[in-house]
Amino acid sequence: LTLLASLKLGHGMTLNPSVISLGTRYGYDFGDAAPRKFDAETLVNLFLEFKEGDWSLGLGVMNATDRKVPFLQAYTGGGSPYPGARREAVVRVGYRL
Repeated sequence: LTLLASLKLGHGMTLNPSVISLGTRYGYDFGDAAPRKFDAETLVNLFLEFKEGDWSLGLGVMNATDRKVPFLQAYTGGGSPYPGARREAVVRVGYRL
């Protein structure tokens, strides 16, 4: 389930929050002979953008709650789940031609 929003704050500013909810998943961990259950997780992202003319400046935080969400192994290949992205700060500067 993914929820996206865009809230106008005035004077060219918008706040863009998003919430991504992953349900219970099954996958393999190192040494597992059968898939095991991984708990549900929720990711929260926030992005603030300011636009003035052809310029834009954005600041954001992805995975704001710093949840550990692994990429699960779909088969028993002897490896552990790959680590997902942790909390991340984002700066974006744009100019439209």
